[in-house]
Amino acid sequence: MQKSMGFSLFELIIVLVIVGILAVIAIPNMNRFIESNRLTAVTNDLIGDINFARSEAVKRGSQIGICPASGSTCAATTNWGTAGWLIFVDSDSNSAWTATDTVLRTHESAPLNNSITGPANLLLLSRMGSVSAGSGDFTICNSRIKQKRTVSINATGRTLISQNGSC
Repeated sequence: MQKSMGFSLFELIIVLVIVGILAVIAIPNMNRFIESNRLTAVTNDLIGDINFARSEAVKRGSQIGICPASGSTCAATTNWGTAGWLIFVDSDSNSAWTATDTVLRTHESAPLNNSITGPANLLLLSRMGSVSAGSGDFTICNSRIKQKRTVSINATGRTLISQNGSC
C-alpha cells in the first residue's frame, strides 16, 4: 500500500491561523510605513522643485517663482498642499504670476493625509539663485502618523530638512 503525500486538514488550518496572526501584526506597521514614505516623497518633491527653480533662475538669468496652485494660476494662500504648486518664469519681473508668465513645471496636490504650509504664498528666486521673497520654513505634516518635516529655505536659496516632532 502506497502512502499518500500531502497536507491534512488539521495542518492546513494551523498554517492559516499562523498566517492570519502574522497579517494582523504586519498590516498596521505596513500602513505606517506607507504613510511615512508618502511624507518623505512629498518632502523630497518640494525640495527637488525648489532646487529646480533655483537652477533655472541661474541658467535663464531671470526671476523664477514658485507658488501654490489654483488650477493653472497661483493661489493667494500659504496652503501649498491642497492643489499642488507651480513653477514659472517671471517674464515681466513684476514679482507675481500673470498670464504672460511661462509655467515650467506643475506639481499635483499632496498625497492623502499630508499637508504643506509655506512661509508665504510666493517664493521668488533671483537670477543669482538667491531668494527675493518668501524665504522661511515649509511645514509638511502627515495627520495619520502625526509626523512633521520642516524644509527651511534661507536667503541664499539653500534648503535644509529637519524632522521635528509631531503635528
